[in-house]
Amino acid sequence: MKALVAREWLFFLSLMLFVSTSLFIGSLPHYSQDEYQILFILFTLFVVIEGLKRTRFLHALAINMERLGLGAYALIVGTFLISFFVTNDVALIIMVPLTLSMQITNRSWAVILEAIAANAAALLPYSTPQNLYIYWHYHIPALQFMLTIAPFVFFFFLLTLLGVWWFDIRIQKSEIIPPAIHKKAYPYLFFFLLILGVIFNLLPLWLGGLVIFYALLLDTRSLRIDYFLLATFYLFFGIADNFTHIFASQLHHPHHIFLLSIFLSQLMSNVPATLLLANFTHEWQSLLWGVSVGGYGVLWGSLANLIAYRFYAKEFGNQERFLQRFLLLNILALLLGIALFFSCYKFIIL
Repeated sequence: MKALVAREWLFFLSLMLFVSTSLFIGSLPHYSQDEYQILFILFTLFVVIEGLKRTRFLHALAINMERLGLGAYALIVGTFLISFFVTNDVALIIMVPLTLSMQITNRSWAVILEAIAANAAALLPYSTPQNLYIYWHYHIPALQFMLTIAPFVFFFFLLTLLGVWWFDIRIQKSEIIPPAIHKKAYPYLFFFLLILGVIFNLLPLWLGGLVIFYALLLDTRSLRIDYFLLATFYLFFGIADNFTHIFASQLHHPHHIFLLSIFLSQLMSNVPATLLLANFTHEWQSLLWGVSVGGYGVLWGSLANLIAYRFYAKEFGNQERFLQRFLLLNILALLLGIALFFSCYKFIIL
């Protein structure tokens, strides 16, 4: 039990906060239809991604990108592009183990830059969990969503590429042979496109049930997803609703929303900060920027950071030096993100 609590500390911490806030207000939280829809979409996405991972499609894709001969830059570009389509958390699950298996200089800096690139890949509505929630909660047109966050995305993408040169990160040209793609990968590629259609409101939500139906009948191993993470999202929704009853006033000024979302991200990570503040404001642009910038800074500002850290610590164990380097780069990224927001403010608030 102790090992389970240590491994799933975020879930148990969320459960304690869920119970304590429910007791404080004297009732259980209310869940909206949108919140249940988001949980359903996350569930289907997790199943699809598990299917693509298990059939080796994503691993083969990552290796092929590295074999293009772009060296260490391919790792950053690969992390960035994969994050667009399978969320930043999953991208790091794919790319960090691959990076750690290579002959590479300044390995810790490479992993940190991958985490920064993954957090920066927030262009599409489904690139991060908080993006998906903001997109669905506020019913934002996809193009407007992407134009709002684009300066943040491309600024930090270029910054990570500069970091590869600055820290002199180099790898030998890979001779790894990509694994064969199993024929079972193709249904999941179809389902991936189907879920994208649902997310962009091009297809009805019920079609996502085809993913679950297929997995139950033909591929039950793809149902072995991270249910603790799904349950944590459920608890986050409830905690956010409880806080709407605890706090009486609403926040309106865009600058306040931006700065408060950064502050809360440093305390509880950017996903729960999103769920909390979305119930208090209509300033979705400031919220989107705040939780994106707030993914930098402390280690737990983003779950993607924790994934990168856990992989590196398990492989090499040099945690103190990694954390020092991580904080150095991420605090710098946090300050640059704040400066970028205020520089682009007039263009962001469309």
